[in-house]
Amino acid sequence: MDEAERCHKLAYIAYGRLMAQGTAEEIIAGQKLATWEVSGGDLSAVAERLRGTPGVEQVAAFGSALHVTGREPAALEAACARPSPAPTSRAGPRDRSGGRVHPPHRAVGRQLRAKE
Repeated sequence: MDEAERCHKLAYIAYGRLMAQGTAEEIIAGQKLATWEVSGGDLSAVAERLRGTPGVEQVAAFGSALHVTGREPAALEAACARPSPAPTSRAGPRDRSGGRVHPPHRAVGRQLRAKE
């Protein structure tokens, strides 16, 4: 849904219901989501670990990185900074990088559909 950034006004419709409408910025702000991007080695293992971490509501592949989304920025930062217990590839925890990013519209869409 990256094309949503180019629209003047958006409407999210799911299951026959209008879930949200407004500008891209208004919809993202209304969901109160924080997103961290994690990149580097063994992202499959990192994604699996993050999915069970408190405060993490979504983990999604985004190109060659993961987008980790939730409503508690401090919990997300802690979860994303914690190294994997046992890397299964040559790339270990120090080979990962990341930081806070603007929540993508696909995360907002998943969050809105999850409310139903």
